[in-house]
Parts: sequence; structure tokens; C-alpha cells
Amino acid sequence: MANPYAISSSGRELGRGRWQQPRNSTLAIVSLVAGILQLFCCCFGGLVAVICGHLARSEIRKSEGQILGDGMALAGLILGYLGLAGTAVYFLLVFIGVALAPLAN
Repeated sequence: MANPYAISSSGRELGRGRWQQPRNSTLAIVSLVAGILQLFCCCFGGLVAVICGHLARSEIRKSEGQILGDGMALAGLILGYLGLAGTAVYFLLVFIGVALAPLAN
């Protein structure tokens, strides 16, 4: 008797007698798009990218192959963290500049 949960050679999974096509995680797509957009709109996109990226990777791990997109989620996480770090450095430099401005006179 064949295993009804076996992975076929075409990459599709068989679950309870019907073919199921693996799908991309919506959260992974949102994470990647937000990570790219944060380059243009400061810290808001970076925060969304980090949160959605972590949620997507958790969802993908728990799906046992039913949901794809780990690479997109990881790229969104990397871009999000880089954006948050860049935003922190920017605000730190602004704070230092404002603090040192009275000393310039």
C-alpha cells in the first residue's frame, strides 16, 4: 500500500488522496517587499520586514513543506535589520549634531 503522505517526484505532496501544490508564504512576500521599500521610507518598512520575516520563517518551518518562501523571508529579515541599524545610526548622528551645535558658536 502506498503512503498517502509521500512526496512525489514532481515536488507536489499527496495528502489524503489529493494533490496539493506547495504555496508561497504571504508573510514572506510582505517581508521582502517591506525590506525593499524601507530603503525609501526610513524605519517603518524595516520594522514590518523584521516582524513579518520572523513570523513567515516560523510558519514555513511548521508547515512541513506545504509552504515555501524561506529565502524571501530571510532576505526581508536581512534588509529589515540593515534598515533598522541604518535608522538607528542616522538618529544617533542627528542627536550628536544637535547636542554639539551650541558648542560651535
